Amino acid sequence: MNKTHSRYIPTLPCDIGKLPDGSPYETGVSLMNPLVISETLCHYEDLRKHCADRPNSDLWAYFQTFDTLFEKALRPEPYLYVIARTKMSGYTNQEIQQELETRFQTSYTPQYISTLWRKKIPALIAAAAEDEFLSWYYLEVERGKYKRCSCCKQIKLALPKYFARNPSSKDGFYSLCKICRSARRK
Repeated sequence: MNKTHSRYIPTLPCDIGKLPDGSPYETGVSLMNPLVISETLCHYEDLRKHCADRPNSDLWAYFQTFDTLFEKALRPEPYLYVIARTKMSGYTNQEIQQELETRFQTSYTPQYISTLWRKKIPALIAAAAEDEFLSWYYLEVERGKYKRCSCCKQIKLALPKYFARNPSSKDGFYSLCKICRSARRK
């Protein structure tokens, strides 16, 4: 997460709520909800056409943000990116299976492709939305506390999403982010 800027802008009319631990979240139709992402992916082409000639609409703004999050979440995972793009274009799972074999020399069953399409891909996009939302919220709405991971040196929000809790630490978190702690354990 970059402390200097955030591209996240709430897109559809919503409120911001607080969880019991104090973390903010978007209420209503939210890009942080994997079910909303899944439905958007399944109806992408039709919804996109519907808002194409309405650049000032909420739906158009939703798709601008959605497309940015889609790229951020899936570009680092080329096979997931291909699955999502081809599925959004109307390809069948069997056609996608052949495409993956050709491009990546990997063999996924149509059932596994369906699971990735319905579960993993929406979860990754929703996680990217949550990262952007938290960055936006703690820069624009409420001042957040940041911490530099002593391993990867990235500055991240000092939240349980990014750092594991450590009651003996001054700030209550370990000095390594969750990603680096996980990598060290392997």
